[in-house]
Amino acid sequence: MQKLNYPQQKSLHEILVYHGGATPVSEWTTGSGSRTSRRTLPAYCSYVRASEIYTLRGAVRKRAEKILSLRPRVQELVVVTDLRAARKALRDNLWSLTNPFADPRQERIAK
Repeated sequence: MQKLNYPQQKSLHEILVYHGGATPVSEWTTGSGSRTSRRTLPAYCSYVRASEIYTLRGAVRKRAEKILSLRPRVQELVVVTDLRAARKALRDNLWSLTNPFADPRQERIAK
């Protein structure tokens, strides 16, 4: 298993917990106006075309189907492809898998 640094852990936590494992590529950007660019993909994630979501499994596939039913014009998604490894990486680094706003750095400072 590869070791993740803090920004990678934070973006993986954002996709997995806050977005439910899948999010449209249009929401995975940084910048504004004509100066937008894609954010870096964290480990265990990949870009998946909307026509290829049926190759996914489990909760991530359900979330992708829900996104496409709500927003049928979405063409591409950012999806956690190795859910088990992503959860293990976050758990090993003390990230909460239920609270989308948890940050282990802030919890260590508060103690």
